[in-house]
Amino acid sequence: WIDLNNSATYAGVQTPTLTLNGLIVAMSGYQFRAVVSNGASSSTPSPAATLTVTPIGQTIAFGALAARTFGDAAFTLSATATSGLAVSFAISNLGVATINGNTITIVGAGTSAITVSQAGNATFSAATNVAQTLTVNKASQMIAFGALAAKSVGNPAFTLGATATSGLG
Repeated sequence: WIDLNNSATYAGVQTPTLTLNGLIVAMSGYQFRAVVSNGASSSTPSPAATLTVTPIGQTIAFGALAARTFGDAAFTLSATATSGLAVSFAISNLGVATINGNTITIVGAGTSAITVSQAGNATFSAATNVAQTLTVNKASQMIAFGALAAKSVGNPAFTLGATATSGLG
């Protein structure tokens, strides 16, 4: 047992009410007891009381994602935790998009879950993960044929030329 002094953590150590400030989960299990003195030389300690510090819950806000189209520019995700702690993003389908920090780069058409997490710390418990679906639509393409020369029945076979805006052959 140690004697407490008024500090940033403990206030009112010589009063009937002890105030504890800045508690963290690691302080769970600390034991406290009061020592009552009658002013003479005798003092009586109280039974020990065990401190239980419960982490503060937190939630994540992460809104629905707008549909995108293959070929769209990279974009930034936004999500927040009520704790104010930084959140992390993860993606389930690397064939649709990649993620670096909070920036999404589209690499193909399809769907993928984007999951936001916040692991917590000494004060806040881990938040429940929140997922949203990213939908990336196929890009449209146009096919262009060059001008065709006049042909007649019986002319030899000829080759048509065409190009697609997608670059596909």
